Amino acid sequence: MEILSEIADGQRRVHEMQHKISLLPSSLSMPPDYTRMIEWANSELANLEQRVNMAGIQERLQKEGLFPDPESDPLFEDAAMNDYPQPDGSA
Repeated sequence: MEILSEIADGQRRVHEMQHKISLLPSSLSMPPDYTRMIEWANSELANLEQRVNMAGIQERLQKEGLFPDPESDPLFEDAAMNDYPQPDGSA
């Protein structure tokens, strides 16, 4: 499933970025460009973390209409009634 692959890839990227950022030297006397690069990397990491955490995934599922609640989705009932055998054996 594509969305699960995207989530797993995002989580791998989070771990890679966390590791790479942790290896960058940091001190109060860094050049301004270097400081901005670290700030940018931390910002990108925060954005990626938000997309792959539970709240971010839930937001995407709702936005894209993936895995709707069967109790509130009329299409779910129609599909269930038409595509699968019913308990009484009818289709």
